[in-house]
Amino acid sequence: MQLTIAFAKPGKTDEQSAVFRYSTMVSADGIQAAKVVTSIIIFQSGICNPAGRFQIPASQMRERWAQFYKTHQIMAKTFLQAEWRKLAMANFSVDKNVLDKYLPYKTELDLWNDTCYVSLVGFLFKDTTIQGLRIPFHTNFEEVNLRFYVRYNDNGTWKRGVVFIKEIVPKPALTFVANTVYKENYETMPMDHFWTTSNDTLTVEYKWKKKQWNLIKVIADKTSKQIANDSEEEFITEHYWGYTKITNTKTSEYGVEHPKWDIYPIKDYQIDVDFEDIYGQDFSFLKTQKPKSVFLAEGSQIKVKDGRMI
Repeated sequence: MQLTIAFAKPGKTDEQSAVFRYSTMVSADGIQAAKVVTSIIIFQSGICNPAGRFQIPASQMRERWAQFYKTHQIMAKTFLQAEWRKLAMANFSVDKNVLDKYLPYKTELDLWNDTCYVSLVGFLFKDTTIQGLRIPFHTNFEEVNLRFYVRYNDNGTWKRGVVFIKEIVPKPALTFVANTVYKENYETMPMDHFWTTSNDTLTVEYKWKKKQWNLIKVIADKTSKQIANDSEEEFITEHYWGYTKITNTKTSEYGVEHPKWDIYPIKDYQIDVDFEDIYGQDFSFLKTQKPKSVFLAEGSQIKVKDGRMI
């Protein structure tokens, strides 16, 4: 990513307010980064104060920005870094026709043992940075998403990925960036989570509220184990691409990097979700459907890479 910056002085002296103009240049098939991200970078660099006013003379701005960008340009290919922890996953078998209108251009449904899955996933973001920057009050937060699984043939190489029906987070700024940058379907709601341990049991619960509180809760063994090769758990957790339907002829793609996760054997679970209210009538049937499987993954550090159009 290359940032093109221009400065102008509307006043008589350098000390007067300067006008800062910027544009974000990406490759022709890339996705334009949100201005809010660039604004955050400007603030973190010390160029602006919290009120948005420039706090250094215009004559020093070029040098300050050049030093700051040189320090952080190593992160240019990684949009987001974080830890995803304690992923509670409920996996439902669904009719493929339900997902037809949500399928991004050039992708096809990815099945496991002829089963088409939709997963409800709750987890915690920890130690989050965006383009190498730690944003105050946006480092640790919950997310709950409803997703399904696809694959894309990239010049003979199959890439396995996920498509999100909706992603729920508690921070409006996250929703704004995700919806404007990646054209995702994020929504902001009050959220909470609880992790408790007792003897040999680990309990993980995620809650989010629209008209009422919804929850996914799992009770698991406190000791994790490796995911078996060619298992359902491996299929669900090892999709390393994200695909978003932009238009009927345009799809965005971004990569996600993480090691193979461990899982905790499940003892019991509870799902209390108004699927129609949260995700629409197409998914109302999940309210009364028992999931085909439920499991809890430990998670790990992750990287979300910059995207492109396909």
